[in-house]
Amino acid sequence: MTGPPSPRRSSGPRTVVIGAGAIGLHCALALARDGAEVTVVEADAGTGPDFPPRAASYAAAGLLGAFSEALHEGPGHHRRLSALCAAGLESWRGLAVADAALARFVRFPGALLLAHDEADAARVRRACDRARTHGGDAAFFEGLAPDLDARLFGARVVASARLNDEGVVAPASMLAGLAARIATLGGSILRGRNVAEIVTGAGAVRGVEFDEGGGLSADAVVIATGALAPTALRVFAPALRKLKPAKGALGSVTAPATMATPEIVRTPRVYFVRDGGDIRFGATMELGRADLDEDLDALAALHLELKRAVPGVRFSERFTQAGVGLRPMSPDGAPLVGPAGAAGCFVAVGHGRNGWLLAPITGAAISAMVRGAEVAPIWAPFAPERFG
Repeated sequence: MTGPPSPRRSSGPRTVVIGAGAIGLHCALALARDGAEVTVVEADAGTGPDFPPRAASYAAAGLLGAFSEALHEGPGHHRRLSALCAAGLESWRGLAVADAALARFVRFPGALLLAHDEADAARVRRACDRARTHGGDAAFFEGLAPDLDARLFGARVVASARLNDEGVVAPASMLAGLAARIATLGGSILRGRNVAEIVTGAGAVRGVEFDEGGGLSADAVVIATGALAPTALRVFAPALRKLKPAKGALGSVTAPATMATPEIVRTPRVYFVRDGGDIRFGATMELGRADLDEDLDALAALHLELKRAVPGVRFSERFTQAGVGLRPMSPDGAPLVGPAGAAGCFVAVGHGRNGWLLAPITGAAISAMVRGAEVAPIWAPFAPERFG
């Protein structure tokens, strides 16, 4: 770290957040609101045609599927994850009420789940039961929900459900809104910087150094790097080694006039949601793949599932890849949030398919940890050391 220290912007702890995806920015926002002096460091130089974003947060549809994610869970998933997801959805509703500027980028149209065989029906019922367990507004139907047009959804639907609490975020707009809100609170974002080392002294964090030289002094460092943390950080915080990337691609197709439902529509194999004049559909899930190459063959399979889900709608055969990113997957599908490495270092990683959903509640937990305040008990089962 070189040069004289810059003047303090606040009296709170100087905190460096590594990573400017949904998790990193929500951590920074919570810390800034709670009086910390925050700097976000992001390896990507920026966004736009010359600097396409690589963060998984940009490549997502932004689903807040607290209960419908049960469609994809198996026996290896963390058994407390459902309660955390329910709390995450509630935190989004709180944010939408408390912050009018950010509320523009989130809506709650609810989710429609469709099952086309008995195995799918069991998954749909499980998602509906989970919503009811956590106080959600849910309804299960044998066959197609009575108000839906069978000419659009077909006669093959053996069960359906409505999860009326679920929502969706506009990812790019929300990320820009979060960055702007952090700036108004005195925080800053440094783009195109790679953290080469976390500096320590007397067993505690002292700051970070960049690979191109220079650095920042800090009382705390929050690692929110996603699936592929740099080697130096994985050495410093071994919990990061537990993460594996899962490549996910999102497709887009022009919305037909007959596809007017505002809900998020999901089956165990595909989801789609209307985004202006387009339908966003996704998402591929390829565990272990770490490339960001275009994946039109995988999207073609999802496009076929889209047409099967709504057989009465004539979708264009032409579709595009709307985004691709790497989900950070932990061994039990649940996040790792808590202290890691030297005193003053924390990780907020491993959110997998639930990054957007759990971002605000993760930020609140990290802010409490950094400030030495009381942390919500719901986070106790998700400490990084649970894997040894």
